[in-house]
Amino acid sequence: FLATIFSAVGVDKLVAGAATAIVAGSNGAGSVLTGILLRRGAPMRPLVVGALATMAVTTTLFFAVDWQAITGGLIWQIVLATLFSFCGAAIPASITRLAVDVAPAGGSAAAVLGLMQHVYNAANFVGPILFAAVAVAVGSWQSSWLITVAASLLGALIAALTIRGSVIDSVR
Repeated sequence: FLATIFSAVGVDKLVAGAATAIVAGSNGAGSVLTGILLRRGAPMRPLVVGALATMAVTTTLFFAVDWQAITGGLIWQIVLATLFSFCGAAIPASITRLAVDVAPAGGSAAAVLGLMQHVYNAANFVGPILFAAVAVAVGSWQSSWLITVAASLLGALIAALTIRGSVIDSVR
């Protein structure tokens, strides 16, 4: 939706497309960095909860602030979206690592990863529908942050309750 959101406020389509590419690329960089951090022993729960908190803050600032009224507002929005995407990459990277670690022995890792993929796909299907529904109901994208903040809070609660240090520590 990023290019659409920028175009809706009058940003040139080329600039909107370039900004979207930067944001998408930051997600890949975030995945690589998360993998490096996990390999070096970084604790998973703070990575995931920190990423979710960062996503909640950046999405709130991105959508709730009237950036058109602020000089350089577009640059700040691109920075916020890039940070959102970069940090958000820690979640699937960490959870994929966790799934491999907690799968029962005997070839179950593939089944756990397959189930995870179905959950990701369901979220990727439902998420944009919820965003669009909120945007249509309100008449703009300004309240879209409510969906992301709610999802971040739910994710942080689930991570706090389920990601235990002992699971990862026993694998090292």
